[in-house]
Parts: sequence; C-alpha cells; structure tokens
Amino acid sequence: MHSLSQKLALFITKATYIDDTTEMISYSLEAILTSTLTALTAFLISLYLNCTYEFFIFNIFFIPIRMKHKSFHFKKFIQCFIYSNLMIIFCSLILKFIQFNNIFMPILYILLFLFYWLSIERDTHETLIIALFFTLSLFCNKTISLAILLSVSMNTILMLGRLYNEKNIKHD
Repeated sequence: MHSLSQKLALFITKATYIDDTTEMISYSLEAILTSTLTALTAFLISLYLNCTYEFFIFNIFFIPIRMKHKSFHFKKFIQCFIYSNLMIIFCSLILKFIQFNNIFMPILYILLFLFYWLSIERDTHETLIIALFFTLSLFCNKTISLAILLSVSMNTILMLGRLYNEKNIKHD
C-alpha cells in the first residue's frame, strides 16, 4: 500500500522523486486508501452477513473514540486489514445476535475506568460523555448501549496493545 501511495503521489505532483511534499501527499493517500479499503471490505462482509445496521451502529461509536486515542497499530497493512475487519464484523455480529443484559452495566463502568486510566490523553470530559450516552441509551435503545460497550471494549484492548508494544520496544 505504501508503494502504491508513493506512485500515486508522484503522479499527482508530477515529480520524478520523493521529496517532502510528495511524502506528505503519499502519507495522506495511504491513510485514505487503507481506511477506505478496510471500511469497504467490512461493509461488504456485513452486507453478506445481513448485519449492516449493526455495522453502522458499531462504527458510529467506535470510530470517534478510536480517532481520539493513541493505541495499538500494526506494522503491516495486511495485519491491520485482517484484524480490523475481524473486529468490526465480530462486534456487528454480537450486536445482531446478543441481547443487552443488565449485567453489562457494571462492566461498562469498570471498562470506562480502565479506558480512562490507560488513555494517554486522560480526557475526563470524554469519559463522562461516553458514560452519559451509555446511561441515556439504556432508556432508549439497548443495541446502542451494547455498541457503546463494544466500542469502549475494543478501544481498551487496543490501548492495552499499545502499552504491550511500548514495553516490548523498550526491552529490545
């Protein structure tokens, strides 16, 4: 994907070599291409599995939280592509087939504490907003409640992955 985005950047800038401007364009193109390809693949799989509604509900909550926090990133696109699609489809299927149970309520609040504690940003307002949305969703739509729980869970797992990665890099 990196090579493709570099070639596209060279084509767009009509440059013959990679300079700073071409590298910035290449980086942006790579982010757009990888995100689009991953999202499109997950969407097509959700269409096939008849869980498109759940796909959208999960992503409405997952993506804004994911974008705001520094967490685990795979070194290779194919690893990220496979893991991201598995995670999105797994969460979409959970939303489709598992009913929200009140036992999930304390789990979310515990996860929110862990989420806040693991976060580099430690944004109290964001954590409170998530807790508020979750609490309000309990009165409206249990699918949304479960989507928030899954979004916080997946982001917490990704933050744990970041910490694990940082620990292993420091010991190398």
